[in-house]
Amino acid sequence: MSKRTALIANVVIASILLSLSVVVFTTDLNSVFLTVSAPMQNGNRERQSVSFMVAVNGQTPHLAPLIDILDERGVGATFFLSGSWIGANLALTRRLCRDFEVGNMAFSGTDIRRKSESAQRQEIADTHSFLQSAACHPTRLFFPPNSSFNRNTLRAAESLGYITVLPSVTDLASINFRSGDLILLKPDMVTLHALPSLIDHFLATGYSIIPVSEAIV
Repeated sequence: MSKRTALIANVVIASILLSLSVVVFTTDLNSVFLTVSAPMQNGNRERQSVSFMVAVNGQTPHLAPLIDILDERGVGATFFLSGSWIGANLALTRRLCRDFEVGNMAFSGTDIRRKSESAQRQEIADTHSFLQSAACHPTRLFFPPNSSFNRNTLRAAESLGYITVLPSVTDLASINFRSGDLILLKPDMVTLHALPSLIDHFLATGYSIIPVSEAIV
């Protein structure tokens, strides 16, 4: 082999090795900076509809009356349950799963943002298991407790096939509702007083009230 031929061969080999190292390096960067989806905070703004999100955790003496109001007016809501609440309220969980859309609100139902990604993933997975044990077929919707989350929260939820959702309205006294709003209902006396009039207002003005999973598609 001539010196010229050997030089050309060495240049080709070096180029191939450099290309391979670039591919490996790029792949490593992608694994470090894993892309996660941002939370969904509203539904389709072009559809004249709104959705109710109900956060259920801890002591909920006003939950049954809230359900009765929804039933009486024939409208739905998406109930986000914590695993700890499910464990203490199996009968009511089964009623919610039978009549409404149900989502995941982690196990503790409290701010999980400061926990590790693996610990947050475990909270979401445990709640999913509790829902299944209650003969429930939950949607793949996750609501971070107290709307508090970080990148680890989003990664944990996404790794389990969940879509993270947040309310766009948290104050029922708001007079600026928009199409596609996801409205947070807390099972308390304020909600019980405001909800009948709120539902009547939406229905009278041509709005439909749909589950969150339908709103965000």
